[in-house]
Amino acid sequence: MDNKTILFFVITSILAIYFFVNLYLHISKNSKRNEEISYAQRKMINANKEKELAKKNLLAEIENQFGADASQKVANGYVWNGMPEYLLIVSMGKAEEIKENFFRGTRTEKWFYGGKVNRLGNLKYNLEITVEDQKVIGWRDLY
Repeated sequence: MDNKTILFFVITSILAIYFFVNLYLHISKNSKRNEEISYAQRKMINANKEKELAKKNLLAEIENQFGADASQKVANGYVWNGMPEYLLIVSMGKAEEIKENFFRGTRTEKWFYGGKVNRLGNLKYNLEITVEDQKVIGWRDLY
């Protein structure tokens, strides 16, 4: 064998080793990433199960306190006049913005939901709910 043939086999061997090492590192990196994704998915599934159980227990407690009609309305995201503030939070979630007003000893709040930025860059809301003395007294669509 001449020197050129030996040099060819040495370079080919080095390239093959480099290729297989990189392939192994890539496979092990992907394997680790896939394990992390699977773990995160299992955690998300468990969290969703816990969330559903908590929601079911909360709706059962609302049914015990206020009746089946109120529990069904809260579960469907409805709002009604005279609805307590804490049921509004359960039904609609926390308001994106709350504006408070005091007039002659009465506290009135405007709760805003569904905020979006318009083309001018201003924040606009879809829904305004008026709460007075911790009870819903009205609402209106803003769009």
